[in-house]
Amino acid sequence: MIERRLGHHKTISQSIGRGWILVGAVVLAIIVLSFASAVDAAAQNDLSPSEKTQIIEKAREVALQYTANLPNFICTETIRRSQIQKRSETWKLLDTIAVDVAFSDQGERYNMLTINGKPTRKSFKEIGGTRSDGEFGTILQWIFQPESQTQFQSERPADVRGRSTFVFSYGIEKEHSKFEVNHTITAFGGLIYVDPETNRVLKMTAITSGIPASWALTSFSQEVDYGFAEIGGQQFFLPLHAQTTATMQDRSQTRNEMEFGNYRKFTSDAILKFEP
Repeated sequence: MIERRLGHHKTISQSIGRGWILVGAVVLAIIVLSFASAVDAAAQNDLSPSEKTQIIEKAREVALQYTANLPNFICTETIRRSQIQKRSETWKLLDTIAVDVAFSDQGERYNMLTINGKPTRKSFKEIGGTRSDGEFGTILQWIFQPESQTQFQSERPADVRGRSTFVFSYGIEKEHSKFEVNHTITAFGGLIYVDPETNRVLKMTAITSGIPASWALTSFSQEVDYGFAEIGGQQFFLPLHAQTTATMQDRSQTRNEMEFGNYRKFTSDAILKFEP
């Protein structure tokens, strides 16, 4: 507009004025958000050790009751599996898998649907590559079970999907761990993001440690985002997104990006077609 209408000084002046108003609004918004973040940081930093312990204990209670409050359900999980070679900066999509996941008191079971959009009769175990489970509360159970003897430490708070959360790092030693990689138990730790209003964990991360030096794999990490989804007309707190990343000795990596949707109830006999 300025380049095309240099002779119209009034128009230029008005446009510049509106621009300053817009910039001023953006600056004000940034100041407000920065102040809110500072307040949140101060709020968690100012908590006494007993108050931090109370937050953990409330989150523990909610997490340990989590799976008990879930109905039997099926959801569709879409997995995009990618790989990046060493010295490369570009991820290459390997395949896209759709699988139905059944959740019940028997745990999680799987039924392969498609590979790259084509129906398949392969089992989840037959497709090779990196696969994971435990997104439906299992890892949360491990983190908060007393027998895990988890060590928690308060960190700087963070927003998760626009909600302020208290953030805690955690660690579980191998002798108390149930985290299994390639049929081997490993120590693991990560972060949990706790909603101070509901005491729910909105997001969690987990990364292994102590993987044997002789393995081709050097590290494995996992993160899960939780939110509300409808099952049978009711809202339940469930996994929405997840991601795993495996790093190899040659510094290549594989990544699985998972989306969960189409949640619905199922009858007990429907689980017969699912594999454990």
